[in-house]
Amino acid sequence: MTYVGSWLLILELITVMLITAYVAAFLKRRQTIIAYPIPGPQPSILNIFWPFGSELYIVMEQYMKNVRAGQALYELMDSLTSKYRSYGLYRMWFTFRPIVVLTRGNRADCLLKSTVETYKAKEVALIETWLGQGLLTSNGPKWQRKRKMLTPVFHFNILEEFMPTMNKQAAQLTEILLEQQNKRIDIFSYLGKCALNIICETAMGISIDAQRTENEYINSLRLITEGYMKRHLTPWLWSDIIYRISPSGREYFRNLKVAHEFTRKVISIRMKELQEQPSLTEEVADESGVTRKKRPLLDSLLTKHLQDKEPTMEEIREEIDTFIFTGHDTVAVALMWSLYLLGLHPEVQAKVHDELDRVFGDDRTRAIITEDLNKLKYLECVIKETLRLYPSAPLIAREVIHGCNIGEYHLTSGVTVFIDIFHIHRDPEVFENAEKFDPDRFLPQNAANLKPYAFIPFSGGPRNCVGQKFAIQEDKIVLATLLRRLQVKSLVPQERMKVFFEVVLRPAELIELEVRERPKDNNNYFK
Repeated sequence: MTYVGSWLLILELITVMLITAYVAAFLKRRQTIIAYPIPGPQPSILNIFWPFGSELYIVMEQYMKNVRAGQALYELMDSLTSKYRSYGLYRMWFTFRPIVVLTRGNRADCLLKSTVETYKAKEVALIETWLGQGLLTSNGPKWQRKRKMLTPVFHFNILEEFMPTMNKQAAQLTEILLEQQNKRIDIFSYLGKCALNIICETAMGISIDAQRTENEYINSLRLITEGYMKRHLTPWLWSDIIYRISPSGREYFRNLKVAHEFTRKVISIRMKELQEQPSLTEEVADESGVTRKKRPLLDSLLTKHLQDKEPTMEEIREEIDTFIFTGHDTVAVALMWSLYLLGLHPEVQAKVHDELDRVFGDDRTRAIITEDLNKLKYLECVIKETLRLYPSAPLIAREVIHGCNIGEYHLTSGVTVFIDIFHIHRDPEVFENAEKFDPDRFLPQNAANLKPYAFIPFSGGPRNCVGQKFAIQEDKIVLATLLRRLQVKSLVPQERMKVFFEVVLRPAELIELEVRERPKDNNNYFK
């Protein structure tokens, strides 16, 4: 046998061994989970040779029907939920890894409230190129340290310091929308810029004037989130090497460079300012005339860095990017869905207007204070019902580390779990007329009987959203400011409105609204 022939034989043997090991591991994982047995589509012999499971459907939908990956994912999961609704869970496959999907609150509670099963799924790692090991993506002791560090940032007193910024940006948005009266407008584009202004000013202490101007940073954020979702649902792009040389990967990393350079530049400038002026903070006065120190998240982290050398500068960048990522799109889509539903239901919109008039009287422009927010009970019900039907984050992905029981089913270590918040919130066993928009569900006398983990728009348990009070405060201020002066009409009927699962819950088509300035009485609604 020649030298070349020997090497070819060795390579062939290695290849056979690798394929055998791959198939064995693949079959073992399938047999393990099938032994539970969790309901779901049965694997076929074809899966041994074609290792892709549910992604094959998603990819085919993208290319054959020209739909976005997130829409194909939603359609697949909606179909499987309908088929296995009575079980409250089902399984599907992503490559050779089993995915267990939980579609009922009493199935998800064990995992969410666990203090040990808090690990994010491996799928989340794909976004680490942007967010690094921030609060969203980190696990174990590192996550615990970050959570402990960031929780005080969202204390009630600090949230009050952010109210002038939220008031200012909401008022500017109102003026911009008044300029668009009697036109069909893409409401998300306006809300997204407002939310980005708020998050940049509260997180970094800078104003990027996104509502009136365009800049490269704003566009890069949108393209990064789209690129992440496309990669997440395209298995051959999971490899960093392949992704970096692919057209979509090159575009993703171009935008990532823009976002990282912007954040690092802001951090560097602010660090220099704090070093030169240690007492530097901006004084703001609230509606009652009380002067407060406005301290953005960045200042809190930089001050801690100067004192303890922790977190590092790169960790600070990770947390700022995480805060902007999680606090920008999520709030904007929540506001979008709220206005969309109010525009479909003028009778609910009238109740909101009545409540606003009771709280603010004839004054439709003054800044909102904490006492006002506490009185806006019905508006809060509207926000909660919106988040029930259209949760900003429709899916949570966890990895089972120690093994856990989901009712009569046992999940072993290594299994990935999707907590399907979208379908948990539409469980007909929990919510009567679950598809109907009915804010009265969250009136105190009705919400008191709500089952634990049946309503989890901000997740639940130890890894719930650290910024949920910030988000609700922003939702209430922006909606109250807009609706004191505006009425809205939705131009797309709900039965035609399709959604798709990306990082946030997006509409499959533009949500177009018509806005008008409110008349002095509340009776002249759109006809």
